[in-house]
Amino acid sequence: MSPRLVAAVFLAAAGFLAPGLRADPGGESRVLTESDAVELAVIHSRELASLATGVEIARRRLDSNNAINNPEVRIRDVSTDYIRKGFDDLEVGLRWRPPGLGEFGLKENKARVRVAQGEVRAGRFRDRLVARVRRTYADLVVLEEQVSIARERVETETRRLVLVEGMKDLGRRSIVYYTKARMWLAESRTDLTRLRHRLNQTKRKLARLTGINNAFTVRPDPIPVVKLSEEDLWRLAGANRPEFELVRRRIALALSEYDRERFRLIPWFSFVELSYHVEADRTDWGELVLGIELPLFNFNRGNIRATELAVNRKEDQSSAMTEKLRVQVRDRFAAYQEARLDWDLSSKDTRKLIGEVKGLIGQANKHDTIPPDEVLELELTVLEARRILSQKRKILAHALIDLCLALGVEDPGLLAGEASKP
Repeated sequence: MSPRLVAAVFLAAAGFLAPGLRADPGGESRVLTESDAVELAVIHSRELASLATGVEIARRRLDSNNAINNPEVRIRDVSTDYIRKGFDDLEVGLRWRPPGLGEFGLKENKARVRVAQGEVRAGRFRDRLVARVRRTYADLVVLEEQVSIARERVETETRRLVLVEGMKDLGRRSIVYYTKARMWLAESRTDLTRLRHRLNQTKRKLARLTGINNAFTVRPDPIPVVKLSEEDLWRLAGANRPEFELVRRRIALALSEYDRERFRLIPWFSFVELSYHVEADRTDWGELVLGIELPLFNFNRGNIRATELAVNRKEDQSSAMTEKLRVQVRDRFAAYQEARLDWDLSSKDTRKLIGEVKGLIGQANKHDTIPPDEVLELELTVLEARRILSQKRKILAHALIDLCLALGVEDPGLLAGEASKP
């Protein structure tokens, strides 16, 4: 049983749908974890399946790439006179064209380059698909939290408007403040409607990516802390990014092309033929015929020089790609570190602020030391702090996902391991 089928059966048992699977009749909402969403998206993607099939086709062709040429049968001296005058002479032979010097290596490296190209297309498409699913999942987690916060804000703004209206009638608040309270309530309702719309859009997007057609909810899992150094991350990228293997294969192909052009200056067999002669009046006899190509007129200098330059070019391209990817990893890691520092400081300060504000609210409600509308202002401050914190969590999650994409790593948990020895 293939790994894709095993994963599909497992996820179907959990209540989620891949193409061709059916939902439970109850239709109840289930918790969709981030790892399940990624697995479902990989199973559901037709484009990824097509690219993976292309890689398998290239590998199968590689298996048959170095097959030796088949010989050909040659029959000579067959004449219609045999019917009238009888058999006279017949020659049967096998002619084989041996591969040229360096031809096997050239054909094999061309096939390996095609395999590596397919692996790059399939691997990077899968990495981008996984990153897209994780970003959508992170957005959905934040939007659900922000919808909840916005709902609490609407309730608080409603209570404040009722309170301010009563205080206005008593002359304790002006019409200006009352008008502002109405405006704040309308704004909070608009924000709630907008967030609900974005939440539904994001949930539909995740459902399309994963192929789920039954109700589901998401949960906010802890964001892993990257403990690896930049050099460890770079080694991880070198082991996971398929572009490195493609560059190595292209350099090997360029070297094979260079060798092949140089070997053309060496005399080599163009064919080998073994034949058997049958004659009516003579003893049967065998014959060996060889053809050898002699480089007398074409010394192939242009192609040799061109392939030599191609080798140097591929090496330069390898260095340029390595430098580009290293800069990409460095930039993504720096962005993650900034987002992580911002999150650590903000979450610590915000939680401290929320605790202090809740203490003030409790004291105010107990001893009536703060006007009621200002107590509601404190409650709104807590809600705003929670909203800002959730937004920073989203930024951190996206920064980690971008770092994983640059490294070619699907599971962010792999970055939380201990640093390797240099």
